[in-house]
Amino acid sequence: MSSQPVEGIPHRFFQLSTVALAATGFVALAGSGQFRLPETVIVGSALLLAFLRSLGWIRFQLPTAIATGAAAAVFAWAAWERFLGAGEPALPLTRLVAFLAAVQLLAASGARDYVFVKILALLQLFLAAVVSASFNFFAYLAVFVFFSVASLAGGEIYRCSRQGWLVAHGGLSRLVLHLSAFSLVASLAILALTVCFFLVLPRTAGAAFRRLVNERAVLAGFSEDVRLGQIGEILQRSTPVMRIRVHEGRLPDPLRLRGAALVRFDGWRWFTPPAAGGFVPFQSGRAVLATDEQRRRAGPRVLYEVHSLPTLAGVLFVAGAPEVLWMDAPGLWRTPVGTLRVAPRLSSTLRYAVHSFLGEPGPAAAASPDHLQLPRLDPRIERLARDITRGVDTDEAKARALETYLRTRYQYALELPEQKSGDPLADFLFRRRKGHCEYFASAMAVMLRTLGIPSRVVTGFYSAAYNPGSEWHIVRSSDAHSWVEAWIPERGWVTFDPTPAAPSRRASALWARLSFYLDAAEMFWQEWVVGYDRDRQLLLAALMGNSGRSLGSRWLEPVAVRLAVWRANAREWTGRYGLATIALLAIAGLTFWAAPRIRRRWKAWRQVERARRGQADASDATLLYGRLLEILDRRGFRRPGWLTPREFAATLPSGAIRRVVDEFTALYYALRFGARQDVAPRLAALLEELDGTLGSR
Repeated sequence: MSSQPVEGIPHRFFQLSTVALAATGFVALAGSGQFRLPETVIVGSALLLAFLRSLGWIRFQLPTAIATGAAAAVFAWAAWERFLGAGEPALPLTRLVAFLAAVQLLAASGARDYVFVKILALLQLFLAAVVSASFNFFAYLAVFVFFSVASLAGGEIYRCSRQGWLVAHGGLSRLVLHLSAFSLVASLAILALTVCFFLVLPRTAGAAFRRLVNERAVLAGFSEDVRLGQIGEILQRSTPVMRIRVHEGRLPDPLRLRGAALVRFDGWRWFTPPAAGGFVPFQSGRAVLATDEQRRRAGPRVLYEVHSLPTLAGVLFVAGAPEVLWMDAPGLWRTPVGTLRVAPRLSSTLRYAVHSFLGEPGPAAAASPDHLQLPRLDPRIERLARDITRGVDTDEAKARALETYLRTRYQYALELPEQKSGDPLADFLFRRRKGHCEYFASAMAVMLRTLGIPSRVVTGFYSAAYNPGSEWHIVRSSDAHSWVEAWIPERGWVTFDPTPAAPSRRASALWARLSFYLDAAEMFWQEWVVGYDRDRQLLLAALMGNSGRSLGSRWLEPVAVRLAVWRANAREWTGRYGLATIALLAIAGLTFWAAPRIRRRWKAWRQVERARRGQADASDATLLYGRLLEILDRRGFRRPGWLTPREFAATLPSGAIRRVVDEFTALYYALRFGARQDVAPRLAALLEELDGTLGSR
């Protein structure tokens, strides 16, 4: 009896599942915005090479010396970013792990190398759990668990095959399918068990893991230091960054969420110099921001709740004039220019509620000299401001003239300048003549100051989309905006918006509805997964307890009424379509019962036909022998499980049947373990002869 070692299929399955495991960890990290485009291309190309090598399409393997040198270079680069890097917040650990996993995959040659790859892939998933608060992480986790089980199962089979054990070759016919099905069932069971544990155990390790990486807020551009073009980078994303739910009243239309007010301009960036702001303490989670006189004023008001991503400066975004603010914090700072800030947090979501006044603003602090400060400007800017406002008397009319001029004579565009300019404002006004909101707001604020009118630039968000599924308003990165506030005598700070309307980007109705469903799922993820703590656990238990207690009282009445309606409708429907439904169910049941049997017979017929043409292989011998047992079983000759094929043939009575079975058994052994395909036609002929012999009895 000959046999073959199991190596090729399990090894390839093990390699592919391990590469997919590392790729899933990298995608989870990259989906959180942790990599720049060149880094994504480099790591993605390495993963693609490893995948093609696992398929056997290429034979590339990174030499050990080069892999060691690449790892050392990555370590050096990470250290440079960590201790000497400047600019944007460095993320050395996430990049280091991703590059090491890619290098290790390209250099892997043995099982131990792939174990190291699995460890790095798991570390990538842990880091993604820290830096990502998106619902997408659950999808990455499910895929990661599936490939983890597949890699472990394939690796164990491959390890055992390397011990020199021998098995029949026919057992590999559906190994990949069976391993994939096993991995799917096991991963689903793991995820179900994880959900059960999750409901019992609130998240407690998030703060500890966050110490491993630098948190990068998506709203980093909204601080008290913004350079020209920074908001334009944010505008090109459509990621939800804030959600608002109204409890009383209505949000203003159009919705304008005010963030930071910036007063100084150096030609490149707007910023607010440090000033002695007022600290407003929270009492029982509540801070009063308006005087009693303001709170008694008549006018529309709105009470709303905000869930937003945190900013690096802890800026809060509010609509209208905030009067009362609720938040879990010791207090907040209110700067002289009206910016509200809290201490920056490591949490993934900032939650607060605001009661705002939406009427005409009341008396405000007068402008300071900073609101007239100007850097060295191109003289054409002041001449343009005076030309636009020539013949206009009041400051408000001048501001309106500048606003109208910019809105009608220039174009809105998200494209950043192709080359760096020594004077970006003059380049916008006299050469490009198009840009996004920062350039329009900066141009108007600067021209107002050349006319002696105090002004400042405000950053925030403009408009939001209402999601009827979750009843929250969605604010996206693409809704980021900046506008101008000008000091008008006897009115105070008045809002002006010189930016033209952006071209509408309409999505299909189906995609819009799908995005709302996804956002509702994202909201649930933020509330009950990312923010699941002891308080949420107790709230969930209380809701379940209240539901159980009310099940027998208030809920029974509407349920009973609905059941009565359903019963009447069911009786009417049965009278009309009852017989046809029974007939259809009978046909469906008969089809369900007969389909597997028909399929088995058709498959057996195909195997016999293959054998008759001499195309059968070793794995087909088992199916042909099974067909023999089915024919014998119909005539009362059943083979016990403890008898070998030869022993079973010896138990049959002498005669034509015994002769056919003896010959069939010998040929079965020749095909099954000797790979003699030339005996396959004779096996098919013996099956037909045996079937005819038993049928004539």
